[in-house]
Amino acid sequence: MFIERAMLYRDACMYDKAIEDYENVLAEEPDNPFAYNGLAFIYKMRMEYEKALVCVKKAVLYYDKLYARCYCDMGDLYTLLGLHKMAVEAYEKALEAGGEDTKNSKYYVRRYAYSLLRIHKVEESMKALESVYTNSLELYEQKVIVCHKLADREQARILLKKWYEELFTVQNADKVQEKIDYYDALAWTELVCGDVNKGIQCFEKEVELKALLGEAEELSGVYCDLVFAATLAGEDKTAMIYTKKLIDFLEKKQKEGENLYYEMDKIALEREFVSKYFTATAEELEEILNRNDKTNICYFCTEPACKEVEAMKVLHLLRMGKQEEAFAWVEKILKKNPCDEWMHTIKNVCKDGIKVVPYSENGQKGELLQSGEEAIEAYFGGTKEAKEKAEKKEGLVKRLFSGILKG
Repeated sequence: MFIERAMLYRDACMYDKAIEDYENVLAEEPDNPFAYNGLAFIYKMRMEYEKALVCVKKAVLYYDKLYARCYCDMGDLYTLLGLHKMAVEAYEKALEAGGEDTKNSKYYVRRYAYSLLRIHKVEESMKALESVYTNSLELYEQKVIVCHKLADREQARILLKKWYEELFTVQNADKVQEKIDYYDALAWTELVCGDVNKGIQCFEKEVELKALLGEAEELSGVYCDLVFAATLAGEDKTAMIYTKKLIDFLEKKQKEGENLYYEMDKIALEREFVSKYFTATAEELEEILNRNDKTNICYFCTEPACKEVEAMKVLHLLRMGKQEEAFAWVEKILKKNPCDEWMHTIKNVCKDGIKVVPYSENGQKGELLQSGEEAIEAYFGGTKEAKEKAEKKEGLVKRLFSGILKG
């Protein structure tokens, strides 16, 4: 009874109650691997990685059929702790323990390949990806992602050229999703080691193609990517356009009663920050960022630091004119995770000068937006009706994120 109820509590993000039930199970069955595995998941979500590691190791001890899954979880936890060599060893054990099924799994092999990158074993990483990605278009995508993580412009260009030549043919005219993947990869290549304005154009092409497929849920992420890129480029008007699109999207989902960020609290935090970027004060934005340390990680995350939220922090520091602190933070994050494409993007775009529009003295945006009132007017059109609409939208966003972040 306790184990089933604990799983229900865990799925509902009622972690305290889930922990209580798992501990009740272990009081009666101290060698129950499922209870240890459940506890490991919860502690990971709460960023208590050492506790999670203890639990997942006990799960391995007591049930050999969980070996592959638990060793993969162990690799994730070592990655989150920044212990990348130990992560590689754990992923190798996962691949060995699971037999052919695991060795042929993109999920397991991709995690292993990315961990190899963090200890600078690039050739081994590429070979691992080649072993499971037999579709050439998918393999191009994975290899270009590797180039992003390494900020390797030359190799990315070579791969993108081959990918383009194979994808954009008459025979592949109907492969819209594959073209979305291509433009996203091209956008990040430009951001990480090319021209940020070309990257923005590629993201905009991605938005057009996703709209054709009706993938509204996926657009919110691209909107945030566009705000990030356009802000770095000093193109606040473009950034404002996509911030408005994000707010419209969130309003729609709020009305539909849909929670897009289940067990993705860090992503929810990033969306909240971006949605308020051109209307909130510097102090209000800082309050959002200060919640990062107490916000659960996303269920799928294996990054030592949340790339999206940390990138928003750097943007905020640059807006505040704290350039030295901003770039010190970039280096700190890259030390934890040398494969962070968001931090590589910031270094690339800012190498010839910082274009981020600063805050004015009163805490609001400077140059383009002088005050909160002007921000609302410039953002939604300037009329009284538009202002009322803006205030209503802000209230909806607050309610949306309040519910999500409370779990």
